[in-house]
Amino acid sequence: MLVDLLNQWVKAPDLEALENARKKVLSRLRSDDRTYLRTFYTPKEPQFCRAYTHVLPNLGVNSTQRNESYHVVVKQNLNKNLSVSAACEAIVARTKLLAEEYNERINDNRKNNPTLIDLKAFAKARSKLTHYAIDKTMAEWRATKDFADAIDSGDEDPFEFEEAIGCPCECELPLRFGLPCKH
Repeated sequence: MLVDLLNQWVKAPDLEALENARKKVLSRLRSDDRTYLRTFYTPKEPQFCRAYTHVLPNLGVNSTQRNESYHVVVKQNLNKNLSVSAACEAIVARTKLLAEEYNERINDNRKNNPTLIDLKAFAKARSKLTHYAIDKTMAEWRATKDFADAIDSGDEDPFEFEEAIGCPCECELPLRFGLPCKH
């Protein structure tokens, strides 16, 4: 039960859920354990709680490869019987292949456009963005149009965007991917 409460605390999706989960954990602990948790772990929450770390530029990864074994791509060319020099050569050769495959995929993305792209809105940027980035941004573009309609109808209050500060709502796209959000 306590393990489940700790998991809820660490994996809380936002600050409100984090606060509630922390209170539940603290209510189940003895007083000396509560003091330890408050003094040692609570100040470190931004380093390990998902409510904080989900906005970091980690491209959606919630664990390290060390937790999962070593990387599948590297594992293909390595084994325990290789010498260090042979292992280094295998890694270098595979890295060169990966770079070529990446460049080919990126260049192919620039040759054609996704089917549902707003051609007028993405006219200047579509040849510079990958399909992945365009797909992420198109959802925000739809939200931007809805947001503008809500402002026009009076359902939302307009606000001034300050470029130096960035997104006032700390949206995930600008923080993690450097892509624009609806704000």
